[in-house]
Amino acid sequence: MKTYFIDTNVLIDNPDAVQFLSDNNQNKVLISYNVLNELDKLKKDPKLTHTISQIVKNLKTNSNSYTIINQVPDLAAKKTDDRLLQDILNLNIENIIFVTNDNILQLKAMSLGIFCEEFKRSDPFLNTNTNGSYTGIFDQINEETKLINNCFYWDLGKLYFYRRDLEAKSIHYQNNVWKVTPKNYYQNAFLELGLCDSIDLMTIQGNAGTGKTFLSLALAFHHVLEKKSFKKIYITKAMYEIGQKMGYLPGTVNEKLSPYMKYIESLIFKLNELRTVHKIYSKTDADKDTIFNDRKFEILPINFVRGMDLEDAFIIIDETQNLSRSDVRTLLSRMGENVKCICVGDVTQIDNPYLDVNNNGLNWIMKKCKGEKNYAHLTIKSDKYRGPICELVVKTKL
Repeated sequence: MKTYFIDTNVLIDNPDAVQFLSDNNQNKVLISYNVLNELDKLKKDPKLTHTISQIVKNLKTNSNSYTIINQVPDLAAKKTDDRLLQDILNLNIENIIFVTNDNILQLKAMSLGIFCEEFKRSDPFLNTNTNGSYTGIFDQINEETKLINNCFYWDLGKLYFYRRDLEAKSIHYQNNVWKVTPKNYYQNAFLELGLCDSIDLMTIQGNAGTGKTFLSLALAFHHVLEKKSFKKIYITKAMYEIGQKMGYLPGTVNEKLSPYMKYIESLIFKLNELRTVHKIYSKTDADKDTIFNDRKFEILPINFVRGMDLEDAFIIIDETQNLSRSDVRTLLSRMGENVKCICVGDVTQIDNPYLDVNNNGLNWIMKKCKGEKNYAHLTIKSDKYRGPICELVVKTKL
């Protein structure tokens, strides 16, 4: 029997962590009273409210799978992390395992002689033959190559699109969507996937400035406004601020979202210069914010999507790397009939403090859906980015 002591971030990453570690009560799982206090504080964060409610529900349902220790919190230590370490030392249990995904806290624990490890189920690529290096394009193939459904591969200098049970298709042409011409074969492959009617869900990974969101919008306009395959476009993203927080923003939902979505408006204006997209506008005024026609185009906060049933729509989930496995599971499970969804992101730019380059929503989708008939993944690369400064930042890894 093993004895586990769980950190708060493990529960946030996976609300079912207690059941996994307990292994049908084969192991002993300990939860500090200080962890409950931290969950109580975090429930006020709108980005975590849903997750915290899941954690509480699971803890109440599986109360026989764990033990709460330190009924009277030790307030001597100001930081919750230090209180947890003190809890472990006070227990004086030999071979106790502290389970935490916080790297700094792991260092603190090691300095005190406390054995610790990451929650193994937080790594989508642990103990598997796959990893985050899958790009959706095989640079070369041989007899031993195992092609993945809806992937691309190079053969004798030609790019081919592979779909299981169908003959490989040579991509010797250049796609053109909403008068957008791809700048390289990565973008051309992206458009090829977006135009494929049999693919319902896509994950697109790429550095800043590779055109992920721009091409996604072009595909959305093509499918909704030109082909009329769907009735409406939805865009949503995780709202994490960079730098000093702006604090409370007054106004309607659209007015609150406006600062976070200005880049979407600028991309739409750019597409509008190529081909008019007036149908998605309700009103435009140079002196006022743009108002979209919500019958055709809507920007939604993540929490709004959680309570909706989405049908007959083209959906773009931006900054997917800032969503947890639980977040993407909840979002994607809201999607009903006749939906095409593109999840875009950059795993090198993660603002969510509870996620990392491996453990994030983008990678979890890829790991679980890879090879499925109606799913495709593509990593976009480029020699040229949105501008010379952006290119300099990416190349120098600033």
